[in-house]
Amino acid sequence: MSKLYTIAAVLLLLSAQASRAHAERARARQLFSAGQQAYESGDFKTAIRAFKQSLRERSHPNTLYALAQAQYRDWEKGRSASAARSALELFRRFVKIAPRSPWTNAARARQVELLAVIAQQPKPPPAAPKPKTTQLMVATRTPGARISIDGVPEAGERAPAIRVVGAGQHTVVVWANGYVRKRLQVTAVAERLVVENVTLARAPGALRVTADATGATVFIDGRAAGVTPFERQGLAVGRHAVAVLGRGRKLWRQGVVVEPERTTSLLADLTLSTQRKIAWGTAGVALASAIAGTLTGVLALQSDAQLDGLPLADNAQRQNWSDELARRDRLAISATVLLSVAGAAAITAAFLYWFDKPPGPASSKRKLAARITF
Repeated sequence: MSKLYTIAAVLLLLSAQASRAHAERARARQLFSAGQQAYESGDFKTAIRAFKQSLRERSHPNTLYALAQAQYRDWEKGRSASAARSALELFRRFVKIAPRSPWTNAARARQVELLAVIAQQPKPPPAAPKPKTTQLMVATRTPGARISIDGVPEAGERAPAIRVVGAGQHTVVVWANGYVRKRLQVTAVAERLVVENVTLARAPGALRVTADATGATVFIDGRAAGVTPFERQGLAVGRHAVAVLGRGRKLWRQGVVVEPERTTSLLADLTLSTQRKIAWGTAGVALASAIAGTLTGVLALQSDAQLDGLPLADNAQRQNWSDELARRDRLAISATVLLSVAGAAAITAAFLYWFDKPPGPASSKRKLAARITF
């Protein structure tokens, strides 16, 4: 049992170490991304601070080179001897730990340049330690995003937003056209740079579907969503497969791109199905047969009435009576056949009409979307 306890303890320890390492990597990535955004915006001092904190979380040659570059750009901006020495030391460290990096030659060239600059400058007196500040940096990759910290500025500023703040909680609001506004509380830690990367979700859109037949079922991505006339708010932006299915109509399909904060309208042209066309044609045959059968029956009745008034005195009259009788029988048989055809056609037309429902769209979005060309 003691061995089992030992193994379990070792596994728990390894799991905790793995979780801690994963958290450190995540924090390092977040700080590195914040440093990149500060570097791109020209705030090299904030970039230096973010890269340094990223290195403390997880040492990596790429981060070291990024820090050296930020220090070099800061020296270019202010031309201070201390910034030049700091950049030189960072480039030396990078070349030492990454001699085969694709950036090694560039780092060596920076060293030569900085050595020449430092050689021409007098040795400065020891600098007094700078007081550490508490900073809050809010970054986002959302294009066109605006950021306000504690309501300042009211109209927001472009990312990244970097502010010297007091320790404690601060209200951050991030917004952009076509995205859902996000409001959050961020805690600033005294004498540290706290970075908050914000990801905005795309704002939903709306879809409106109309058709020349009311009550037709509307399918979105293979799922029944309602009947025409149809409108759905809060639909995820992007591509969707839309299908409309009406009784007696052919299945209508179309791909659509829903845009944020906009209503996309579709008009479904529901044409009659082949079965419905046959049903109407059969109904026409039933109507024509019924009319013809009724007229033929009326003629048969008229012929039967004439038989009672025909004389039978001689052979010619009896032959005439026999001919009229044969005519009546023919008319009666024709009327019976026509009315039977009308009845059968009417039953067939009703069956075809009421049981005319084409197969629905595929239940899977992938299958339906595969048949739709955007």
